[in-house]
Amino acid sequence: DNYKMGYQLGLEILKQNNNDIKGKTVGIVSGLKDTESAEDRRQGLIDALSDAGCEFTFDIYTTSGEDAASTIKRYDTVDYMAVLETNVLEQIGQANTEDNRKRTKVYGIGHSMKCVYYVDDGLVDSLVMSDGYDMGYRSVVELARLFENRFHSITSYTTDYRVINKDDIFKEETQTFLQTCE
Repeated sequence: DNYKMGYQLGLEILKQNNNDIKGKTVGIVSGLKDTESAEDRRQGLIDALSDAGCEFTFDIYTTSGEDAASTIKRYDTVDYMAVLETNVLEQIGQANTEDNRKRTKVYGIGHSMKCVYYVDDGLVDSLVMSDGYDMGYRSVVELARLFENRFHSITSYTTDYRVINKDDIFKEETQTFLQTCE
């Protein structure tokens, strides 16, 4: 549920800042424009922060192969950045490792061990991570059923997600979840 993941990301921004981001600036960086997942994540984030009193300074989409970190440098610095796509979050995390200046707090949606590493290293403040193993497993099961029976109607499933913060990376339940990502 991409909307729910975007909404959860907004709640994480509020939670980690004591529900007080009034007057603060937020930049949104989405994946490819006109994709359902990008639009749903973006709308969920905006809905979660709609009454927070923050200002959305930029709201950009990236293109395939684009150096998103360089693109973002063209915009004004913001207090919080919400990155809604794995590859872009990885690029921004990498750029943060090379930047010694005080940085924007980065919150993201992603599904890679590199994103988890950036959380552990303090370069990403909070990560909403989908259960890619469950997603892949259910997809293969549905395809197998379709191959067995051409009249099988593929069932849509909503996979779970987990919020990962630096403080809980090494908790047993988080480690169990992360083992499915390798």
